[in-house]
Amino acid sequence: MNENEPTKTIAEDLMLEQLAPGEEYRPVDPKRDDSYQQAKEHMAETFVQATMEKQRKEQKALGMAMECIIIAGLYLLIWMLISAAVTIANAPAAMHLLNCLTPPVYGIGKRMLIEKLPFREAASECKFHFIASAVLLVVGIVRLVVGY
Repeated sequence: MNENEPTKTIAEDLMLEQLAPGEEYRPVDPKRDDSYQQAKEHMAETFVQATMEKQRKEQKALGMAMECIIIAGLYLLIWMLISAAVTIANAPAAMHLLNCLTPPVYGIGKRMLIEKLPFREAASECKFHFIASAVLLVVGIVRLVVGY
């Protein structure tokens, strides 16, 4: 074959199809290679991962909300018991400051008993509980100083 000779092209090479009489054109499906299928599978995997991540975040938020509700309930229960002790038994009003330990005690206790974590890891996962405890401590001190 000489370089100057034109090469014969076949309809298959151009991805053309024979047209029936009266048809002007027909859409031609290009030959698909593996990269299209791989891209399609990759997109499906990415979608599944994103869905799983979204569900995980929703479960984590729901767990955090439930934990906040439980801590608030325990705090109110202990507050009522301490208030009764202050009123009935003339206990010092400063006992209310002990109630400020409710969030970290619950958080650390839950992680140590249910999740079987060592104390150090359980305490490191309770940053929110320590912040809540600090806020409750400040509010308790202000209440003692103001006398409310």
